[in-house]
Amino acid sequence: MLKARKIELDVDNLELKYKRWWKAYEEICADLKKHSTILQIFKEKRDPSLKRQLLEESEGLLGALRLPNDLTVETPTQPSIRSLNSRSSSNSPKHMTFLRKAGMVKVRLLSSKCLKVDCLRWICK
Repeated sequence: MLKARKIELDVDNLELKYKRWWKAYEEICADLKKHSTILQIFKEKRDPSLKRQLLEESEGLLGALRLPNDLTVETPTQPSIRSLNSRSSSNSPKHMTFLRKAGMVKVRLLSSKCLKVDCLRWICK
C-alpha cells in the first residue's frame, strides 16, 4: 500500500527507531513517577541524559507520524492514474449537486440554454 502511494521507506528500520524512542519515553515517564510532587521535580534535578536520549531518538516518532493514517483495505494497491480527458461529462453534475447542497454555489437559469454559476464559472449548453 505504501508503494501505491509512492512512499519509499524501510519499515523495519522505522519500527526499530520508533521502539527506541518509545523506550526513551517510558524511561522519562518512570523518572517523573519517582517524583511525587512538582516541587520535588524542581528541587531534585532529573537526569538530563533521558531528555537528550528522547530528542536523539525523535526520528522514530517523526517517521511513524509521516506514515499515512488510512492504510485500510480500501487503500488502492495498484497505481491508477486517470487523465483529465477520460473524465465523462456525467461526473460534473454530481459535483455541482454537491456544491449546491453544501451552499457553496448558486445556479441561476439565464436562458433556456445558459446557466450562470455564481462565483465559479459560466456553463453553456
